[in-house]
Amino acid sequence: ETQCRLDAYTGAGFDNMRIRFHFGGAFYDWDSNWEIDDVGIYALGFDLKQTSSSTPYTLEVGEGATITTSFLNQGQGSLGTGGAVASADAYAYVNDMSGNELWSDSEDIGALAMAYYDESGNTHGGESTDMISFTFPGMTTAGLYTIGVKVADSTGATLADLFAANNDAHHMLIVGKSADMADPRLTGGENWAAVDNEPSEADGAIGVTWDETGVATETLSVSIAGQGEGYSPSAPSVQIDTTVTWTNNDVTAHTVTDKDAMFDSFEIPAGSSWQMTFTEVGVFNYYCKIHPGMEGSITVVSSASADEQARTDYMKVWTAKSYLVFWANFDMSGDSAVSVYAQKKGSSLEDIDTIGLWGANGFTIVDGSDHSDVGDSLTGSSGWNPYYIYLDSTKLGYNSLDYDPSDDNAYAFVFRARGVEGSADIGGVQLIRTLDTGFFFAKDDESTIVYDIFPTLAVEMDYFAKNVGTEDNVFRLSPGLQAQGEAYDGAAFEISINVKMNGAAFDGITTSENADGSWTYAFDMEPDDEAMITVRFGAPDYDQALGEPAGNRKFDVRLCAYDVGSDENMREPITATLFIKPSQFVLDGITFNRVGVVEGDTVDITAKV
Repeated sequence: ETQCRLDAYTGAGFDNMRIRFHFGGAFYDWDSNWEIDDVGIYALGFDLKQTSSSTPYTLEVGEGATITTSFLNQGQGSLGTGGAVASADAYAYVNDMSGNELWSDSEDIGALAMAYYDESGNTHGGESTDMISFTFPGMTTAGLYTIGVKVADSTGATLADLFAANNDAHHMLIVGKSADMADPRLTGGENWAAVDNEPSEADGAIGVTWDETGVATETLSVSIAGQGEGYSPSAPSVQIDTTVTWTNNDVTAHTVTDKDAMFDSFEIPAGSSWQMTFTEVGVFNYYCKIHPGMEGSITVVSSASADEQARTDYMKVWTAKSYLVFWANFDMSGDSAVSVYAQKKGSSLEDIDTIGLWGANGFTIVDGSDHSDVGDSLTGSSGWNPYYIYLDSTKLGYNSLDYDPSDDNAYAFVFRARGVEGSADIGGVQLIRTLDTGFFFAKDDESTIVYDIFPTLAVEMDYFAKNVGTEDNVFRLSPGLQAQGEAYDGAAFEISINVKMNGAAFDGITTSENADGSWTYAFDMEPDDEAMITVRFGAPDYDQALGEPAGNRKFDVRLCAYDVGSDENMREPITATLFIKPSQFVLDGITFNRVGVVEGDTVDITAKV
């Protein structure tokens, strides 16, 4: 048995280590034989290793989950009474982004014997725990958290042993409302294909591989080797504006003649060359006019860099207080990267309405395993890992991604891989809303803002409300009218509402009368509930004594909507106006007696209107 210490190779930054055994020597002709077995690495100190962990990455508000873990004693010293450490706990926890613990649970790991050799030289590995489970009740508030499970001492602190990285597994937990991304969730171009063996969290993953190392740039040389070998290379790809030089290395003349008459070298004598710069993208097939069996082609591309894109369906980002979550696995050359875009419906990827989710626009990609900033794009290489982007831009004055039905600004999230060589897999894409309480509220038809009305008649206006928060909420409004110009002293207008909830009749409205005689209406809305609110305004009879409601009068509509959950007034929708049409009469005819009169006499005249 041979033993060696690895002290010089362990410590910070060396939690993962590879040991290589070299067999052989200087005397290669000896009939030598080497064997190695029973290789074991044991920590010369107490060390518990977390061998498995399962914690959720995303949850709905109030949704619980099961957290599991297991541990192995891989060090020198047993766990338990009389051992190197008397006791240790498996400790599950959830922290806020400031590191404050919001929930935890623990369970005693029990006794775990260390690894040892028996008297016969047999190796016995350190003992392991069974699977340890915790029931996480979930979070009642949407947001971004850290969830983890670790081995802890009796105080709940991470157990200090040889390799701390072995016994604390933690990552992001985003709690909110997941948007429906339809099916399929993610689609790519013709070069993308379904991925095998992705983690369960990366459901629906697709991947692409690209290699543009064979694309020539600036210059390319083609040899004319003769009828036997033809042109070499015979079918290269070049970047636009590349100059291709054909050199006749044969003993007889040849030509380079485009089959579509785009170019013609005419005869190139032996030992001579001819060149052409390609300024248009396309495939150019050519041949030798002297020896028609000799053929070649030049494929001209716009860039020597690949451009591969995968995208989601168009989605309505009802509030920018949302996270785009995705998983990625990639291995790319130094000049390659994966960037993320929010492409507005009806726009191309290069249009001004398409938003690049990077630093210049107030966004950043964040590593979901430790909340560290990745930057503008994914580069280099990484195994499967979660990432997220907060969609509320930090750039002052930047246009929000908030959905507006009048603009129909739905977005598709595009993952764009560009570069010379690499591979990238994308999956597990989710859009998660983390706004606790909030409503979208707007006039349903903003093209009509002035409504004509006569005394005793009524008009109706439709308003759209949606609960864009993650919690149940109460929508309240107190519709009324504000007179333009002089104060209005006439009889009150009759105002009432009717509500359709998610397209169905709805009668769960509570009403209360206010001190000024107006009414307040309130009703409950669950997350994503949509209400169409019809407000009816009935004008009173014309009061001749007061002269109200007078013709040509205007009244601005005020909804006075209130978000009960947020305890704040809501912004008024675009202002609609009631216009009191003036009384109008049409003269139908007039008759009078055609008799002569003298001064001071009267005559009857009849008018019809």
